[in-house]
Amino acid sequence: WISMASSGATSLPGGSPGVIQFNNNDTFGGNVKLFWDNAFERLGVGTSSPAQTLDVVGTAAISGAMTAGSFSGDGSALTALNAGNLSSGTIPDARFPATLPAASGANLTALNAGNISSGTVAPARLGSGTADNSTYLRGDGAWAGVSAGTTLPDCADGQIVVRLDDGWVCKNQFTWVCSVTWTQRTSAGQRSWEGVASSSDGTKLAAAVSGGYIYTSSNSGVSWTQRTGAGSRYWAAIASSSDGTKLAAAANGDYIYTSSDSGATWTARTGPGTDTWYGIANSSDGTRLAVAPSGYIYTSSDSGASWTLRWNSGSRSWYGGTAISDDGAKLAAATNGYIYTSSDSGASWTAQYGTGWEDWRGIASSSDGAKLAIGDKGGYIYTSNDSGATWTRQYGSGSKDWRAIASSSDGTRLAAAPYNDYIHTSSDSGATWTAQYGPGNQYWRGIASSSDGTKLAAVPHAGYIYTGATTCDFFE
Repeated sequence: WISMASSGATSLPGGSPGVIQFNNNDTFGGNVKLFWDNAFERLGVGTSSPAQTLDVVGTAAISGAMTAGSFSGDGSALTALNAGNLSSGTIPDARFPATLPAASGANLTALNAGNISSGTVAPARLGSGTADNSTYLRGDGAWAGVSAGTTLPDCADGQIVVRLDDGWVCKNQFTWVCSVTWTQRTSAGQRSWEGVASSSDGTKLAAAVSGGYIYTSSNSGVSWTQRTGAGSRYWAAIASSSDGTKLAAAANGDYIYTSSDSGATWTARTGPGTDTWYGIANSSDGTRLAVAPSGYIYTSSDSGASWTLRWNSGSRSWYGGTAISDDGAKLAAATNGYIYTSSDSGASWTAQYGTGWEDWRGIASSSDGAKLAIGDKGGYIYTSNDSGATWTRQYGSGSKDWRAIASSSDGTRLAAAPYNDYIHTSSDSGATWTAQYGPGNQYWRGIASSSDGTKLAAVPHAGYIYTGATTCDFFE
């Protein structure tokens, strides 16, 4: 810059200091709307006090691309945005219309009918073919036509069409009936059995003899193997993990023995000492054990390697045995008096006086420990749906010398074994009972169940092992 005056120029810079010069009819012009702040090196458009490197006050039109490191503001002035350009983030619900536009759904794939919660499925969606009074729904989901000249009857509401010997007919009601088929298992011999345990699927069984050995089966009782590793003892009780791999057995006047290989080898657990044992139970994975002697209850959290004497249980004769939930948190044990429960793996115990004083035998538990069942020696079976807080006397079972009870994992299917009587089963948590005449009237000592309650194994005091398989069907 040079002095305009010293150079002989006749026109001075236009505007105030800081405005940018422009040609105004061959003279210098300046306007505060185009301003350069030399001190802060800022350019103002529409302002003489720019606050940023480029400060534009007013609207701007940019025909080319504009690139910026970031934008700030609420975006309320942005218009004509294209949702197709969204590549991240989540659109809030408030931005969707109250009613979505209709669509055919032709592009929706892999829909799961199990997620349908309302409405009616059109007949055409039930399977291939046409649904009318000349077709029926096959088991494979397809609508099939009946033989030529045959027309299915037009049934009333609530009726179903079935094919009987006399053709297709309408039926009002069918009843779901279950029955147990029993098989005598002679391969293990006729012995003084004292207890039996089952894996969750019912394929692996373990049975203990009073004054003999432990026997195991891996094919639901078809064949048996004598396990001599634990020795010949007066076995009183036996328990199994859900997979049948971990076993625990108690011998009267002797120690607790455990196996981690389905009974092939055994380890004597001397921690609780020797005692008269009335029951043993373990968690689903076999790590948590509870044993009921004539004295205090003992528990273990490491498959029997170490044990804790539970003083709070009191020293009693636990004739009713003990039961445990799958996770080992809930325990139940019974004497010839009251039933006791624990919800903290045996650390504390509560006497359940609601049932009164009875001579209890064979307590059993559902997998979550909520449903319990127990027999009164010379009385009825009692059940609880709230972990033992309240109990119901089940008169349908009859008054018998109950010795052992087994429960399905959900507690709906029960099997009870009396002494010198017939095994009884229930499929409604003990409300009704059915006598099982197949195995006969025997001096039953133990019974075990698969987790679904369809496979049973029972042992008498002197006789053969019996296994039962449950089958169900519809009957009118």
